[in-house]
Amino acid sequence: MKLANLTQTNLEACKTHTQTMKLAEPTNTHKPCSFLNLYTQKPSSFQNVVFIRWTQQVILSTEGSNDLSYHPGDHVAILPANRRNLVDAVLARLEDCPNPDQPVQVLIRKEVHSLNGVVQTWEPHERLPIASLRVLLTRYLDITTPPTPNFLHLLAEYAHDNDQRTRLDQLATDPHEYEEWKHLRYPHLKEVLEEFPSVSVDAGLLVTHLPFLGPRFYSISSSPDAHPDEIHVTVAVVQYRTEHGRGPVHFGVCSNFLKEVSPGDHVELFVRSAPSFHLPKDPTVPIILVGPGTGIAPFRGFWHHRHHMTQFRK
Repeated sequence: MKLANLTQTNLEACKTHTQTMKLAEPTNTHKPCSFLNLYTQKPSSFQNVVFIRWTQQVILSTEGSNDLSYHPGDHVAILPANRRNLVDAVLARLEDCPNPDQPVQVLIRKEVHSLNGVVQTWEPHERLPIASLRVLLTRYLDITTPPTPNFLHLLAEYAHDNDQRTRLDQLATDPHEYEEWKHLRYPHLKEVLEEFPSVSVDAGLLVTHLPFLGPRFYSISSSPDAHPDEIHVTVAVVQYRTEHGRGPVHFGVCSNFLKEVSPGDHVELFVRSAPSFHLPKDPTVPIILVGPGTGIAPFRGFWHHRHHMTQFRK
């Protein structure tokens, strides 16, 4: 695989493709919705705490997105972004890295067998769009999930230090050792590269072997009738320390992404219908709402909807 720099002409021709996120097959195409407001009760200190969690109410404006509709009980999928310090740290370790803010195209070499023999061609990656390396690592690729044994085996091939290569091979081939290491450190890519500094990481190799950054699904906690042109999401913000509380602080990807956006910023999302979890069409039918440990976020949308219908009927 390789990265192809784009001329200005090629870039102009590919602008539409650059803005396409092929991360899922949603019911509705994902839309850029504006961030309106955030209500949160954040604990005052994280000192000497292994795991911390609090709830925030996120309000997103869907004004202008006429085809983005939902019913109480549906889910919203939010496309998050990786933290900037993690992206910068990974970019700093890439070998032969082009300008991280210049659009590039990821090309995959393929072999085609024909009557004239084997023909090798370079073809665009099927899922990675034309974008800068910074954008790819921020919005498209997962750099926070601990690397798999296969990925560690790949890194071992590019480790120049014998001890580090041996350790990477051990983690890649010994399931017990890998699980112990993963459970203790739960390392993201930045921490793995810091633990094995002799690894030379090729930019093209890295972006084609990292998993994709998927959307995060949340129950919608609002009513389209009671809150027109808005989607409310009740999100649990997660921060925790690894290594039994002695390690660095890790951040939940999407919850902390939402915590740090500002009013007016765009958030990419789509709606996934949950038809088996909708309210009865008859508003006079009694309902019992039971939250068996999964939270009451969708119930907030239910009672707002019922209250609005009751008020409207009057």
